[in-house]
Amino acid sequence: MNTRQLFLLGLVAVAVVLSGSILVGFQLYKGTVADRHESEVSHTADQVRSELDARLAGHRQTVELWTTTPAVARHGSASQRAALVSFVDETAFAGASVIAANGTMTAIAAGLPAERRRNLTGQDFSERTYHQRAMQGETYVSAPVEAESGNYVITISAPIRRGGRIVGTLNGAFHLSDGVIFESIAASVGERKGVTIRANDGTVIYHSAPTPETDLTVANATLRETGWSVSIRESRSVIRPTIQRTTTLQFGSLIVVLCSIGAVGWWNYRRNLQQIDPLLDGFDALEAHEYGTTIDVGGAPEWERIGEKFNELSHTLEQYLTRIERRERALRRFSRAVEAAGNAVFITDTDGTIEYVNPAFSEITGYDRLDAVGETPNLLDSGEMPDEYFEELWATIRAGEGWEEEIVNRRANGDLYHAKQTIAPITEGDGDEIEGFVAVQIDITERKERERHLQVLGRVLRHNLRNEMSVIQGRAQAIRAEANEAVAADADRIVERCERLLKLGDQERKIVDILVENPERTALPVDTLLGRPVATVRDAHPEATITVDGPDIDVIAMPQMETAMKELLTNAVVHSDQSTPEVTVTVRVDDGRVRIEVADDGPRIPEMERRILVRGQEIEPLFHGSGLGLWLVYWIVTRSGGTLTFHENEPRGNRIRIELPVADTGDKGISSDNSSRET
Repeated sequence: MNTRQLFLLGLVAVAVVLSGSILVGFQLYKGTVADRHESEVSHTADQVRSELDARLAGHRQTVELWTTTPAVARHGSASQRAALVSFVDETAFAGASVIAANGTMTAIAAGLPAERRRNLTGQDFSERTYHQRAMQGETYVSAPVEAESGNYVITISAPIRRGGRIVGTLNGAFHLSDGVIFESIAASVGERKGVTIRANDGTVIYHSAPTPETDLTVANATLRETGWSVSIRESRSVIRPTIQRTTTLQFGSLIVVLCSIGAVGWWNYRRNLQQIDPLLDGFDALEAHEYGTTIDVGGAPEWERIGEKFNELSHTLEQYLTRIERRERALRRFSRAVEAAGNAVFITDTDGTIEYVNPAFSEITGYDRLDAVGETPNLLDSGEMPDEYFEELWATIRAGEGWEEEIVNRRANGDLYHAKQTIAPITEGDGDEIEGFVAVQIDITERKERERHLQVLGRVLRHNLRNEMSVIQGRAQAIRAEANEAVAADADRIVERCERLLKLGDQERKIVDILVENPERTALPVDTLLGRPVATVRDAHPEATITVDGPDIDVIAMPQMETAMKELLTNAVVHSDQSTPEVTVTVRVDDGRVRIEVADDGPRIPEMERRILVRGQEIEPLFHGSGLGLWLVYWIVTRSGGTLTFHENEPRGNRIRIELPVADTGDKGISSDNSSRET
């Protein structure tokens, strides 16, 4: 084959290749234009959805904000009705109502005749879905309902919380067809595009037709706030002129440059241009938040290096944004938890200036956020705490350590209240620099009052009981010494009953001490807890057989646990109906808990007494317990972070089981507050 033929073959080959390239390029571009049109329509649907979601979210937040208005919670009051009128006047809602927790509508503000409003007030709306959903703690957006005017209306309901509980719901009625939302959205997308919005049940809330209404591209989106669907439609005729003009330009340009740059263009495309598409696809994936996407560009070494660097960037973004999302989720959960907490929480800067208080702070102290933010905790100073208390507090938290102590503060109305206060420094990341402090206060005023009452009542009871019993016991002993045998026996019983009552008073004192003083838990060896009580009971009752089986291990308990073990052993022997009582004490370790079980062969502990102790059953008027011994054991065990249960022994008797946590090596002293809740 000669050079001419080769040249001709080369020209033919170039012509065939370029012709094929023209056809393929035209089809690809046509598809790209169509795809771009579909993407633009889809983007419009997303924009409409986002705008509707934003507006509905704004209305939902408006209702949630108004639920914090104190007047809204005052059911049936004039201030509540005034608050609803202000709500309707100052917001985009056409009407509003408050339904109490029992389902009764207490107030309404709407464009209704006065007689109609009075008839609605007091009626039962407990069956309404929006009220039920809001009473469950969520802000609920109802399905649209067609009103008598032909407008569609939605109801947004939010729970009204006071004192940590839901006391009713605030319900706002919003007209969707007032020409404010949908017409402005339709205007923003243009007249060529049609907009259709449907509710979850398929009801068409809004519809505008595209121009023209043929050969349509359709994109749908779903609202996150309500689940409604948004449908955007546009005729493909809008892209035909673009395709036609581009086709004409392509053919004209190709004829001019076909012979001059064909070969060079092909070589350049193969070496440099084809790598752009995967690179752009990679950036599109990143823009769509598909982090971690990798590409393979191929081509020259420079392109290979660009591809490697892109993959490194994509992987780095994936790791970084994953950490950011996790942190944001954690912050949102923390914020919701603090806002809903029943204890007062406030945050200060390093100088003590208050920057944030939660709703519970306002409820406990009487100072709302506007009063507290910008002030210092001196706002609560009662003058009851010594200067040394605050000096130690600031020295501790500025050293980066936590502070946990009780304090006496003063409310906004001047009343004193007791609080258990925990303060911790706030640091950034792993750094040592303190950025502020967070404080949590638990109102323990009622508990302190109960403790004071217990102490006074216990002291008076013990003093009077001891004095009166001493007199009775002395008289009975005198009668026993001088009377005949029958009377002396009666006197012995009187002395015995006096001793039992004095023992009862002593047990009551121990229980009150535990409840009021709340002794600190510490690590105690089981041998110590059992050794002295077993020896004491054996000496006092030599006829009894007491055996102990189990390992020597440390538990976390109050020091009074030794008293509890002595009480159980004494009861097992004294209340036995056997001539030689047998008591077995076994110690077992299971899953971080130590189980101490005292088994006897005596009569069963009454069922009523066991249910009262273990299950917290209410004490019946005719019930008379056998004493305070088991109550003493119960309080010692529970305040030690343990559990007390009763079981039947075989063939007869009782098995009383105590479970306590195993002590770690570093356990020294633990506040018993951790083992019980404030009551």
